[in-house]
Amino acid sequence: MVILTIKIDDIPQMLYETPSSTMIQIVFEKIVNILNGIAACTKALKCAENILNNREGKEPQKEALKQVFLEVEALVSLENVSGGKPMNEDTITEALVLLRDTLKLFIDDQEALREIEIVSQLLKDEKYPGAYNTKDYSLWFSSRELELSKKISDYVGKNEKNKSHFSTQPK
Repeated sequence: MVILTIKIDDIPQMLYETPSSTMIQIVFEKIVNILNGIAACTKALKCAENILNNREGKEPQKEALKQVFLEVEALVSLENVSGGKPMNEDTITEALVLLRDTLKLFIDDQEALREIEIVSQLLKDEKYPGAYNTKDYSLWFSSRELELSKKISDYVGKNEKNKSHFSTQPK
């Protein structure tokens, strides 16, 4: 498996692991989904924290929620890059499900929960302002825009233990 460090504005955002024989188009679509998933988790966390801060509640419940927020934050953190932990779509799903299910247990405000679901879904569907999409962004390696019809190995070679830096930029 090749490990790709994905950067935006020269800031490492995530690690992505894939076989070198994978088509660039598939990798790019997954990277965009993951980046939007990270943004969805971050926005959903902010909404959840606002809900928690504006509610009366028992301190043990608030502490339990804060602990879950920290777990979700850790799943999508930039610290995963320096920790060498690759990101995938399952990680994003796990984070959003954990957050949603925990909030359902502790918060009975259906309107607030719906707001979190809507934000998350819009980002995943690339319809939220600021969401990444494959039409307006491209993937770059060594100062070259990658052709979607090629494979990762066409750029980094066939060595499956390769670690490479890619960036995503507006077209």
